[in-house]
Amino acid sequence: RVPSWRLCACAARCGARAGMLNGSFESHASRLVDPTLSIEGRLQVATEIRDSIEIVHTSEYGNFLRQFFGGFVKLLNEIPPQFVDGPAQKTRNTLLEILNRLPNNEVLRPHVHVVLQLCMALLDKDNEENAVLCLR
Repeated sequence: RVPSWRLCACAARCGARAGMLNGSFESHASRLVDPTLSIEGRLQVATEIRDSIEIVHTSEYGNFLRQFFGGFVKLLNEIPPQFVDGPAQKTRNTLLEILNRLPNNEVLRPHVHVVLQLCMALLDKDNEENAVLCLR
């Protein structure tokens, strides 16, 4: 059996970090949207996901989207836009960074409409830093 961290297309560069999420998508996804989790806790989970984003360049991309995509959209709709730096702003920004880094291919195609709707809505009400990510 191949170690999970070797599934990363760039294993030499990212080492075991991409494997941090492999096999635990469901637990990370449920933690991310857990209503009892503090905003700081959500930021920590979102940061772990962003730091392990290389997983989307593997065959696990579809599973990644199935587990996380709905949570990303839910949180971006629930956490109000912030105009001062703080954990809520960092969480929103990290989630947008993750969406921005997703490979634009056939696996993402079923979600494109939702991404476009979300980004258009955020352009209208979010801060400049987040709006720039939405434009990408």
